[in-house]
Amino acid sequence: MQKNKIRLFVIGILFIGLVKFFIRPFVHVPSIFFLCRDVAPNLISAFLIPFGADLFLKKWVPLKDKRNVFLVCSVGLLVITLNEIAQLFPIFKRTFDYFDLLFSLIGVGLGYYIFVQYFLTKTSKEPSN
Repeated sequence: MQKNKIRLFVIGILFIGLVKFFIRPFVHVPSIFFLCRDVAPNLISAFLIPFGADLFLKKWVPLKDKRNVFLVCSVGLLVITLNEIAQLFPIFKRTFDYFDLLFSLIGVGLGYYIFVQYFLTKTSKEPSN
């Protein structure tokens, strides 16, 4: 089960890198897909929040029940939202985008659902030695 979490996390990180550093700058995408191309890294990174927390913060935040997973996802979404709001200030030279927030919310929701349905419930039903 842990290997599947690691694989999912690594594939997600690689896909974010592919979109940000190859597809956006070098691949011509029809204008109808601009939104998909632009929000894909936000969607995927938000989706990966519970998996990253489980892999890297397990010592401090064990994700053994839905409440902890929800708390981690909520804090992750708060950090994403604060980062997006900080982009309103010209000093950061970045642009604020409502779609980034929307797709981050969708990504966190999907990440929570997938983590709880496929990783949390299966690990709690496995017999302990």
